[in-house]
Amino acid sequence: MGDNADRIIQDNLDYAAMQGQEHENVRLAREQYARQDWRQLLDTLVNRDSKSYTDLDRLKLSALKWFAVASGGVSAEAAKAARTCSCCQKYLRAPDGDCKGCPIRAHTGRQYCYNTPYVTYCAKPTLANAFKEAKFLAILVKQYCHLTYYAKPTLANAFKEAKFLAKLVKQHESDQS
Repeated sequence: MGDNADRIIQDNLDYAAMQGQEHENVRLAREQYARQDWRQLLDTLVNRDSKSYTDLDRLKLSALKWFAVASGGVSAEAAKAARTCSCCQKYLRAPDGDCKGCPIRAHTGRQYCYNTPYVTYCAKPTLANAFKEAKFLAILVKQYCHLTYYAKPTLANAFKEAKFLAKLVKQHESDQS
């Protein structure tokens, strides 16, 4: 995948890990991804003991899955399957089955991951399209983390938010040059 993908994973998913406790399975999936142990990663993703996952855990696991797909380690069939998506496991399989409460739906305003690169991937399952979905989810993970300040406005969370915003300003300034 290259340095760009590694930087995105580092900047977004690792940032998310600093925001508080992660579920043990998120840490495990992170290690499996680093080892490129795709079979074990898929087993972790379809873990039926996922009731204790937070929405942030679910987003991180979904992003890791798509980075694995973009690496060529997960088949298109497994990538498209709702059973390998931590968000779908909770929100698509709910009694109403319309993704109500899903953090991806909350972001896009549409159910079934419409308005995300997932739709493009389903139409044309390429590694490049998988990477677009992975990048989308990694950015969503980071955005979701920023909500922690508003949910729990502590001095530590305010400092993390201020550091992130300062970094965004620098990035924007360098993009303008």
